[in-house]
Amino acid sequence: MERMVTVLFVVAAIINFVPVVGVASAARLESMYSVTIGSPDLALMMRHRAVLLAIVGGLLFVAALRQDLRPAAAVAGFASMLSFLALAWGEPAANAALRKVAAVDIVGVVVLAAAVALDQR
Repeated sequence: MERMVTVLFVVAAIINFVPVVGVASAARLESMYSVTIGSPDLALMMRHRAVLLAIVGGLLFVAALRQDLRPAAAVAGFASMLSFLALAWGEPAANAALRKVAAVDIVGVVVLAAAVALDQR
């Protein structure tokens, strides 16, 4: 059971960590999300978002190996993914790439919920 919990936390970590590639450039972010980043200010904010997601992903990864960090990591992971889902749900005009991000976050929430449920046993 512990191995499954570890694997599920790692999967949730990867889902949250993947956007870190957006730190590299605004062009990378534009490609990932099918958006136009028209100003250096917006590019900075989006690159910072990528860093924040990497922090959540890193915490989830460490929590896969350290049971004492799992509650905090789960809260951070759920807060990150569920907040995006709530915002995306309220924006019906979101493009296909952002809807794909939302779909991946739904998978992430389910994976993380399974990890937490199994870890409570």
